[in-house]
Amino acid sequence: MPRHRRPPSSELVGWSLAGVTLGFVVGIVLAEWLGPVRRPPRDEGEAEPPPHPRSRLGSGATAARVRQAIEAEESLRGVGLTVIGIAPGVVEVRGWVQDRAARTRLARLVRTVAGVDTLVNSILVRGEDDPPPSPTLHLSGRTA
Repeated sequence: MPRHRRPPSSELVGWSLAGVTLGFVVGIVLAEWLGPVRRPPRDEGEAEPPPHPRSRLGSGATAARVRQAIEAEESLRGVGLTVIGIAPGVVEVRGWVQDRAARTRLARLVRTVAGVDTLVNSILVRGEDDPPPSPTLHLSGRTA
């Protein structure tokens, strides 16, 4: 009977690395070819996964909807607020309003706009959020 020779350990390591690499490449190719796997919910109460990000409105379109909603509200029209789309579903509103009630009304309005998930509220109230007056230095009659 012929004896089988035992391969050197370096050859075993080489073939092992080749097998792992080939398996990894085949896995990537199959994942790209088959696409994402969607599994049904396990339980009745389990939530569905969120929609794919591409199905959402872009940040600019969401900001435009918020601007339209503000202009449509008579009590908030012409306040001069800046609406910035930060990311899909995220908008920031900046500016000044006359009182807290207007700030609250505006925040509630923005949150009802379709496509807005998060509001970054940078709305300031005149008289409350004004910066403190800068100190006045009297330096007359003093030498340096």
